[in-house]
Amino acid sequence: MPIMQQQESPIYQTILDLPLIKGVSAARLTEIAGRYKLNFKKYAPGSVIINVGDRCECLKFVLSGSVSMAIADADETLVIQQTLTAPQVIAPDYLFGRLTEYPCSVKAESSVGIMEISKEEYRKMLASDSVFLFNYLNAVCSRSQRGVRGLLALISGSAVERIAYWISTLTQFGATDIRVTSERADLNTLLGISASAWRGAMERMRSAGIIVDVTPRSFSVTSRAALAALLPGV
Repeated sequence: MPIMQQQESPIYQTILDLPLIKGVSAARLTEIAGRYKLNFKKYAPGSVIINVGDRCECLKFVLSGSVSMAIADADETLVIQQTLTAPQVIAPDYLFGRLTEYPCSVKAESSVGIMEISKEEYRKMLASDSVFLFNYLNAVCSRSQRGVRGLLALISGSAVERIAYWISTLTQFGATDIRVTSERADLNTLLGISASAWRGAMERMRSAGIIVDVTPRSFSVTSRAALAALLPGV
């Protein structure tokens, strides 16, 4: 695998910065490239990378470009879109466990380079190196813990907290250009927020530059990190 033998190459450095891989030494990565099967794929803009319901049989790392991920309810009255830009990993929490079907669709926003590691190869990597194991456990546990905080926020949190925790739970770390599309009344009911409290929360986040492009049926979040900065522990 020539690209993995060129430690000075931009792609090689990108791989070292990937979530779940970051912290591994360059020498260790070169060793891994010779021991495990890593598949590299290219996608043209607009190409489908993942369909809702596809089995998660491998980890998909975004090495270059950006992808658009969409999560929707059954009749698509509620849609949350987000952009993941390299270096990123797509929905890693669905690789193991009882539910291994992707809940989202993913398309290439630009020319995209993807590196795939099969479930079996990744299992071997986890068993062979504590850095990989801790990275994956930390990622999965952080998402699980965030979900618990989100449920508590939906019960007793302020309007801003409810909106923030709800969006952060349905999006990935590092996501940008988040777009929420839904009837306002449906969101008010879902989150238990009155119309006046919703308007106040939107105005507060809009003033902070976190919420933009507000319409009767949608709004955008500039970045998940900006939203999470409003709240401790996200």
